[in-house]
Amino acid sequence: MIPTRPLAVTRQGCWTNSKFWLALALLLLARGASLPAQEGDWAFTVHSAAELELPKSPSVESALGYLDYQPGEPVFGFRADLNRDGSDDYVVRSSTRLCGTGGCSYALIDGKRLERLGQVFGNPIVIRGQMINGYPVVNAYGHSSADSGTYGTFVFDGEEYVLVSGVHLSGESLSDLFDKLNRVPHR
Repeated sequence: MIPTRPLAVTRQGCWTNSKFWLALALLLLARGASLPAQEGDWAFTVHSAAELELPKSPSVESALGYLDYQPGEPVFGFRADLNRDGSDDYVVRSSTRLCGTGGCSYALIDGKRLERLGQVFGNPIVIRGQMINGYPVVNAYGHSSADSGTYGTFVFDGEEYVLVSGVHLSGESLSDLFDKLNRVPHR
């Protein structure tokens, strides 16, 4: 389970732009599984990751440790300019030792600053064309049983990706979700 935390808490203990964040969370929760593919949306699965060469930094090394990579072990994931700054960012899949029937953990790393942006869990993962705080909205499906799972929405809050909504799906609603996800271009 990915920990969630309050969005942008100030010293006074109030949420900045709380009405905006609440409206956004309610909108994403309401649209959740029915969010149609947009220009720029793309998806990937556990099996579509490619071997990556990552630059060295304490933050990258920490992320690799969290993802259970051992020294010298090949690292898998994707390069993509998530924040459209002209530099490749990294979506790094966990070692297969941490993957299960529900999916895999992924660390998102800013390629210019070499800092971890957050983590998501699931299979498949959808990177949306919609941007919030300079980074794309991310959806992730986590399988929980033969006919059910949770579809989550993650947004960048200015510091890291946080889970803003999640909905448990089964039966026809799950079939509808995968019909829509299959129309999103896959890498």
